[in-house]
Amino acid sequence: MTDKAPRGTERYGDFPFALTEGPNESRFLTWWRNHSNYMAAGGLIDYLRIAAILLRGIFINTLILLPPLMVAAVVLSLLYPYMHQHVIVAPLVLALATGWMLLFPVLTMLTKIAGYQKSLASGSDSSVSGRDRYERTFAIALLLVLGAALFELLPHLVDVYHHWLGRNLEGHEVAAAASAAMAVLSAAPRILKLLGGAWQKVAAIAIGLIGVLVPIAIVVILAEFLVFQGKPDLSPDLLADLMAGLARLEYLGLLLIVTPIVFMIGIAVAMITGYRTGTFSGREYRLLFMLLLAIVLLHVAVVGAVWVVFKVTSLLEIDNSRLPLKLLVLAGAAELWLFGWLTIDINQTSIHSLYRDRLASAFLLGVNARGNVDIEEDVPLGELSYDETGSVAPYHLVNVALNLQGSSDIGLRDRHSDFFIFSKKFIGGERTGYCRSASMEQVFPQVNLASAMAISAAAASPNMGRSTSPALVAFLTMINVRLGVWIPNPGRLEDHLARHIEGGPRPAPGDGRTPGFAFADVFAAELESVRKRWQQLDDGGAGRALAAGEVPTVAHGLAGLAFSGGGIRSAAINLGIAQALHRAGLFRHFDYMSTVSGGGYLGSSISTLMRFRTLPVSEISGTVTVDGAVGAQKIVTVAAPNGETRRYRYSADAELLVRTGDRVEPGMRLIRRPGPRVKSETDGTVSVTPLDGGRQRVTVTTPSGGIREYMYTRYDDLAVDDGQSIAAGEPLVRLKNTFTDRFLWRVRPEALLLEMTMRLDEKHRWVNLSDGGHIENLATIELLRRRCKLIVIGDGECDPQMYFAGLATLLRTARIDLGIHIDIDLDPLRLGSEGHSSAHFVVGRIRYPGEGECGYLLYLKSSCTGDEDEVIGQYRHRSPTFPHESTADQLFNEGQFEAYRALGQHIGEIAVAALFPQPASTGEASYAGFVAALEALWHHRHDAPPPGRRPEDRPEAALPAA
Repeated sequence: MTDKAPRGTERYGDFPFALTEGPNESRFLTWWRNHSNYMAAGGLIDYLRIAAILLRGIFINTLILLPPLMVAAVVLSLLYPYMHQHVIVAPLVLALATGWMLLFPVLTMLTKIAGYQKSLASGSDSSVSGRDRYERTFAIALLLVLGAALFELLPHLVDVYHHWLGRNLEGHEVAAAASAAMAVLSAAPRILKLLGGAWQKVAAIAIGLIGVLVPIAIVVILAEFLVFQGKPDLSPDLLADLMAGLARLEYLGLLLIVTPIVFMIGIAVAMITGYRTGTFSGREYRLLFMLLLAIVLLHVAVVGAVWVVFKVTSLLEIDNSRLPLKLLVLAGAAELWLFGWLTIDINQTSIHSLYRDRLASAFLLGVNARGNVDIEEDVPLGELSYDETGSVAPYHLVNVALNLQGSSDIGLRDRHSDFFIFSKKFIGGERTGYCRSASMEQVFPQVNLASAMAISAAAASPNMGRSTSPALVAFLTMINVRLGVWIPNPGRLEDHLARHIEGGPRPAPGDGRTPGFAFADVFAAELESVRKRWQQLDDGGAGRALAAGEVPTVAHGLAGLAFSGGGIRSAAINLGIAQALHRAGLFRHFDYMSTVSGGGYLGSSISTLMRFRTLPVSEISGTVTVDGAVGAQKIVTVAAPNGETRRYRYSADAELLVRTGDRVEPGMRLIRRPGPRVKSETDGTVSVTPLDGGRQRVTVTTPSGGIREYMYTRYDDLAVDDGQSIAAGEPLVRLKNTFTDRFLWRVRPEALLLEMTMRLDEKHRWVNLSDGGHIENLATIELLRRRCKLIVIGDGECDPQMYFAGLATLLRTARIDLGIHIDIDLDPLRLGSEGHSSAHFVVGRIRYPGEGECGYLLYLKSSCTGDEDEVIGQYRHRSPTFPHESTADQLFNEGQFEAYRALGQHIGEIAVAALFPQPASTGEASYAGFVAALEALWHHRHDAPPPGRRPEDRPEAALPAA
């Protein structure tokens, strides 16, 4: 289907990059090749756009960070006359810290005497943990002393800056110098990569200090102006004239009157728009009105406080001539904070949205109404592997890193992160708990397949899992090098949505329960999708059957395909591998497709193009006819006035949105989006039955005695009561897509401060995510967690010395976290004297704990053995680092892209030839044959027959030594 548009009788949902002979190349592959320089496909305009978005983010980040710095500057200016002459804070803090360290042991001894007898009776002594907690306070005391010393130093820094400014530079020159310095420092991450050894460490420390010094400099500069504004030794300039003009009480009053009016107009416009579009409920209108009232009252209170301050200072005959400017700065800080809290989502200020859109425009593809390849906009996660339309796509797991630099778990001291996934049905990880993807997409609409793909490839972020550099975090945050994203904590989100249920699942503080769904729930739902997929394969799954129970076991016979990280390089190599597997008839056997970083470009493209076999929307205008009596399917026929017809086949459990006689237009949905049924299909009486685990069963009994049953989880908000009468089409559950829910879970500016200070953990309202390669770059740990019998890894990461860092991380993590051991010999892949490997792949054996049988791993490595064709050889001659060019190179040309894709195809074909030496079997391999071939190849390479066979019976005796 890939050589022309899938229209009419042609099938949607087939593998989109099938290898074809002659000029009829897949149009999707042609699009890929033409857009392999996706970040700057438009040339100069795209480069300028990147720069503009970076600058916009820096500006908004500055607005977020300014309020506390402005308050600090005002406090410093008020205390300046006293601190300039006296040391008032440091001695007190030092005395308290010293007293704490010297006197606390006495109190501890008295406490121990009181508890001594109890300690003898219990046979335990907690003095070790007690001493540990006590000694930790020494560090806190030291930090307080250092902070106090810095605070005492600030007035002197104000003096130094004032005299330097007055004698040497004007204000606008300082601003110009600062801007130039920021522009140069924006290139710091790239400069660090060019440096090595000690110089790189020195540069990293210097940049880290800049991240600390910049906020201090802002406080000092603003405090200097507040203290000395109007003094004759301050060089006059535009900024000074402007601030001097604003240092009048009437301007402060104007700010406090105009600002609430602006907020009132904004909220009023939102309310009017919401009324016209039906966005807000009555409760939400009341909340908006209360918010508006709170803003007005806040400003009235501020005006009153200002009036009191001036009255008191006048009565006490205190000079208040400079108070208006200081109060103006305080008021400006408050207004900026209020503006940020109401309007700023820090995900929107990062470069994630640009990155997401560039990736989507290159890799998330479809066919438009004119039959041309086009970009698919905002593909929902719930539409992947769309069972109701007959999809046979593998279940896609998008791997990302959950950043936990601030977690108290000592087990994360090296990783600084944990595993986290996006998938069709669930989002989350074991530390946060899981939420349903539909819940996340309703409340937090930023999440979809494009954003998941971009997060999984968010290589440049302040916090980067194992790769985090603490010295650079604050600086990278300030200059907006932020591809990572914040999303609502999945477990907390799901529990929040269940708050309406009496005795709901929200955990009590300290009960140790992980909120949201558990992995057992996730895996059970995935097995249901796998079962449906097998039924919809052309061979009906060829007799494959899941084992009893819903726990992970190798007996389920699951197969997983993993695409590694490595940017466009990995995507191109793995594309060739996938093409070779598809040509051999093996791709259809994979139940899971797990991706990370660049491998996600390919995985997301495949998932998008294979997500349904029958369109869920009408292609033409016409009248609907529904026939639900054709086997186990529902048939929707749309007949146009000119006689043209379209037939759409859906599964028996698809929820149709149309009835016979309805009129539809192009693009109108014919079936509801995936997820629990929302509306009743019939008239009747409702019966609600609570089940174990908080599940709920809703039964609708028709007047004629017919029964329709609907199953919901403990998180679904039922819109019906037991005994209630309901009509067909009325809702059974309430969707959580209200304005209130979305506003409450919007990522507010405080998250930027958490990101800058590395205070990231699994318990916060939001969690920070970045490139999945920051914890595991082969996208395989989740396949091992599900105990797949067969796993194929396409490794396209940058590894010029063949050190196998990604695989070593996987082996170690699987052993520590899951108790899984993988036996694998990598010697054939290591570089020889001529810089070539002797093989393109190796086979490993997976030993799952407590299992009676093993799984098998086919590890396909980006490598050259000297047997590659001329296209590959010519490019390697031109670029000797091929196939391990830097991941920083994301702007591939035609020759570069084709060399990597062709290498991947070659590697895949070599592996297939080793598995199936008889050409006649190519394209006809069953799942059982695939597993048997891989098992036989393992035993052949390790000189041992498969269990139950004699060495002379081995069918693989004639296998080539690939």
